[in-house]
Formats: sequence, C-alpha cells, structure tokens
Amino acid sequence: MSFEFLCTRCHSQLQVPEEIQGRKAQCPHCGEIQTVPQGTIIPPIPPASEFLPYNTPFQPDPSLFTAPSGLRPTQVQFSEMFQNTWNLFSARFVDFLLIGLVATGITSLFYGPAVVCDLLANLGADNESLRPYIPLFAVANIFFSIANSTVGIYLQLGGVRYAIHLARGGESRLSLMFPGLELFLKHLGASILVGLAVAAVTGGIIIIGVVVAGILMIGAGGNGPPWMIVLVAVLGVLIAMPIIIWLSIRLMWCAAFIADRNEGPIEAIGSSWQFSSGNVLSLFALMLVYGILAGAVAICTCGLGFLLFLPIVYCYTAVAYLMMTGQPLGAQQQ
Repeated sequence: MSFEFLCTRCHSQLQVPEEIQGRKAQCPHCGEIQTVPQGTIIPPIPPASEFLPYNTPFQPDPSLFTAPSGLRPTQVQFSEMFQNTWNLFSARFVDFLLIGLVATGITSLFYGPAVVCDLLANLGADNESLRPYIPLFAVANIFFSIANSTVGIYLQLGGVRYAIHLARGGESRLSLMFPGLELFLKHLGASILVGLAVAAVTGGIIIIGVVVAGILMIGAGGNGPPWMIVLVAVLGVLIAMPIIIWLSIRLMWCAAFIADRNEGPIEAIGSSWQFSSGNVLSLFALMLVYGILAGAVAICTCGLGFLLFLPIVYCYTAVAYLMMTGQPLGAQQQ
C-alpha cells in the first residue's frame, strides 16, 4: 500500500510505500532530504519489488519515491490555458526573466563562436591568408553548432522542469534549471526520436511530391511546362506543413513527462501522444498567440524582448502539461 504527499521544497507530488512513514528520504526532483509524513493510504501502486529496502534514516534512498500514476487525460480549452499561462508568467515574471537570461547567456557561449567560424569560412574564400584555415573553420562551426543544439535540449528540459515547479506554486529555485545526466540523456534520446519521426514524415512527403512531378512530366512527354513542378512544390508544402505541425504538437511535450515523471524516451513520447489527444487545436492556438505576442514585444523593444521568448515557451509548456494531465496548478493561477 502507498500514499501521496507533496515535497516540502519543490512541491512535486510523490508516492511512497506505507512502511517508510516517519523516516527520511530524498526527493528525486530537487534532492531535498525530508521526513516522510504520516499519510492516508491509497490503493496499491506498482509491485513492491520496484522499491529498494530502506537502509538507515541517515542514508535516504531516492528510489523510495515514484511519480504519481493517477494522471488523467483532460481536454482543455484554449482560453483556460491562455489565462493560466498569463497568470503564471505575470505572477512569477522575475523568475522567468532570470530563466531567460540564464538560457540566453549559456547558449550564446556556443552560438556566438559558431557564427564567427561560419563568417571566417566565408571570408576565407576571398582572402588568401584565411583560405588555408577554411577546413578548420568548417569543423569548428560544426562542433559549436552541435554543442549549441545539445545545450539547447538540456536547457529546454531544465526550463520546463523549473516552470512546472513554479506552476505548482514552488519557491524560486534556479538549480532546477540544471537537471542531472540521467534526465538529460532521456530527453536527448526523446528529442532525437521525435526529430527522426518529423524528418521521416517530411521526407516521405517530398518523395511523393517528386514522384507526382515525375508522373506529370512523363505524361506531358517529358516536356511539361515549368509551372507543373512549381504547382507540385506548392501543393506539397501546403499538405506537408499542417501534417508536420500536427505531428510536432503531438510529440513536443516529452520534456515535461521526463522532467516531472522521470519517464524514458519511448514512454515520454507515448505520454505526449496520449495526453495531447483532443487538445491539438487549443495547443496550436496557445503556441501561435504567445509566439505572436513574444515577437511583437521583441520588435517593440529592439530585440531585448527575445530574452522572454524561451521563458514563455517553458511557461506555456508547463501549464499545458499540468492541465492536460489533470493536475492542479498553484494558487496564483487559479
């Protein structure tokens, strides 16, 4: 038997076996060591074999905690998600601004050198003194570009993790922006799988378009007018974009399930697919409206508003995740 309670520090919902009430254990989300309170018994959760035996009150065992299993798919209206996102972002603006500064500062350490290397490689084509170093610039550009993408994936996980913590009403805790290696590898794996899925769909549509264009040209004796190819290309884009957007929306919530529930890559992809069902239009509208707002702010502030773009993404991801899974929000969002 088991019961649920909230972590005293990060307010994550946790489940523990009945027999460790009153003992010390460590939260897997924030690392806080705390005394497990007396709780109300709830129905059995996964087999007891999944829990390691408690060793000593002075050596807490993180495996005693598991993420709650009582999530329920919930269909949410756009207006509700929009309002709750706005309430959270405005109530914790300083925290989200800090997230933006940290994320932008870290990514610039890799994005900046990538841009410089690319610029030097282009200059080398017309400069004899730089020409011998073009291969070196190209390799360095590839390295920093890959590093920038990897760091971006890491910060996305941390940003969503921190945003979920804030959405539950947790206190400021910037260390949540930097998850451990295990969570990062799970998110990296999920990101790669999602990228491959989107690329496969995109590639399939392109291949179909090429085949259709070829059939049209053959039907015209191999001398069809150029507008045939242009027409196929335009139709291909019109067909591909909604499919790609739909697929991306169904799969983009993996970070939340990994950050909050420590799910594996495949499990997180499945959860994202399951809980986003029925919410695609609301989610698309949420992302579109906040994207437009972020762009408008960036333009009006001569680019400074771009610091808020990533925090806004983290914020609506956290709110949408909690609402889609039937979890409560903190008091400031109600």
